[in-house]
Amino acid sequence: LVGGLSAFAEGEYAAAERDLGKAANHATFRTPALLTLARVAHERGASDRAGGVLDTVDASGMRAADALRAHFLIDGGRAAEAFALLKPKAAANALSPRGWRLLIDAALATGDTRAALDALPALARGQSLTPETQAALETRVLAAALSTAPEASRLNDLWNGASRAQRRSPELIAAFARRCA
Repeated sequence: LVGGLSAFAEGEYAAAERDLGKAANHATFRTPALLTLARVAHERGASDRAGGVLDTVDASGMRAADALRAHFLIDGGRAAEAFALLKPKAAANALSPRGWRLLIDAALATGDTRAALDALPALARGQSLTPETQAALETRVLAAALSTAPEASRLNDLWNGASRAQRRSPELIAAFARRCA
């Protein structure tokens, strides 16, 4: 496992595949080896192989496998597919913190700002981001929601629901003003 992880970090993907394949044969290392093996395949441009490896991950690593699969889809410009993959898992509260973050990114890419807004509290509960990064993400999501508010009442609800600090953000002020206009 150590050799495979080191080879992956160094970009020696053939060696990484060999060593991670061996590590995946040991029950203790199976899940991390398979997850990294999928990343290796993705880096090599073998998307089908990456998906096949993720299909073999057992239930203990399913949340990580779902997040990786979504990451690969977003990376490949298929945010709508990533969103379709993650949305039902979000409804079942079966996402890892990374999964919640990817759901937000996919929702914003597909224009579903309500889903992105709804995912923010779950991501915050996971405390996986620094407070500054969490605040910046919340501002980005709120700006997108303000920009696409379908009617004045929704726009006002979003603006009034923002914190005082958020309402001072130039990004939010601009989004609010543009949508008002």
